[in-house]
Amino acid sequence: MIPRAWAFATVLALTACGGSTPATVHDPDAPLREAFGLILADANSVLYGDLLNYLGNSDAERIPTRCRGDTCSIGFIRYSDPARFSVENLDLTLVGTRPGIRIVREDASFEWADVEVYGGWMEYAFFATQTDLFTNSADPNRGYTRVKAYAVGEASGVNPILPGTSAQWSGVMLGRDLAVGSDRGQVLQGDATIHVEFVPTGMEADVLFSGIAVLGSGAARPDMEWRDMAVEDGGFERHESPSERIRGRFYGPDQQEVGGIFEQGTITGGFGGVRQ
Repeated sequence: MIPRAWAFATVLALTACGGSTPATVHDPDAPLREAFGLILADANSVLYGDLLNYLGNSDAERIPTRCRGDTCSIGFIRYSDPARFSVENLDLTLVGTRPGIRIVREDASFEWADVEVYGGWMEYAFFATQTDLFTNSADPNRGYTRVKAYAVGEASGVNPILPGTSAQWSGVMLGRDLAVGSDRGQVLQGDATIHVEFVPTGMEADVLFSGIAVLGSGAARPDMEWRDMAVEDGGFERHESPSERIRGRFYGPDQQEVGGIFEQGTITGGFGGVRQ
């Protein structure tokens, strides 16, 4: 059986030409849009990292978020659920693939901002790092860059069943480095390994990001890791401080996938993996 997220169909849109004769307009991004729609169709969970805003070399301003189930409160005034996500008005570029994961760049220019997203699309979930550069001269935030990370999918809500004493998920991390400098906000990509095993106290998860490098230049960055996190109700998390946190959930039938958001030091982003 072809996995649902890869069962693409070419979509043609018909528009009126001259008021009477239909014209066929081909959307080259239609297969990717359909794949995104299939992921979103059964999504019941969203994870959002804190919003981080900066202007030039100023310190990043943080807007905290709280997530529960399919809803996140952001700064106490804004709410997000899976249905709010869309790629209909974005230009999509497939920039790479990993087993079970498509790495997609999403771009758009709106009246208020230029948007750039790097996302990892799996079968039952997606994760991403996004920047919004405010461009509207009437907006007091003009010139500011807002960075956000999120993971959305069909969360199982239960812990994975392990065939033995452990299991592993492999995939990708996508992040942005907000360290002050001329290359602030540059995109990072690396390998993500999520290892889950039984321990005397229950079930624990380790997350390791390795082979991290700046997209384009290839400049290497140190590995990142989180160890010995309790797995409960189909997820895991650690929140030691606003800039030291990770949260993940398992998605799909038999917890085939895992995804989440993270922040460590000056780097924030999303990650995901497919069960091996």
